[in-house]
Amino acid sequence: MAVGCFGGGTCIAMVGASMGYFGFAKESNVLMIVMLALAVVGVLSLVVGSAALVKESTLTLGLLKAEEEALYEATKNALDKAKAPG
Repeated sequence: MAVGCFGGGTCIAMVGASMGYFGFAKESNVLMIVMLALAVVGVLSLVVGSAALVKESTLTLGLLKAEEEALYEATKNALDKAKAPG
């Protein structure tokens, strides 16, 4: 979504700049506002995506820690049984 917003904003900015050059000031200003709105949406989508990535990474690290603890306990129990007499 972010790439599309930035691409669309760039195209609209070029059209708006061309219109401003040829004397269509009002239309150019409207396109500038649309371009800024698309840029804001693009930045917000990058922020939301980054936050989701951080959340998923935190969840993954928690799962890996739990798995490590389970493996440690299983290995410790197996070693204790092997060392036990009888």
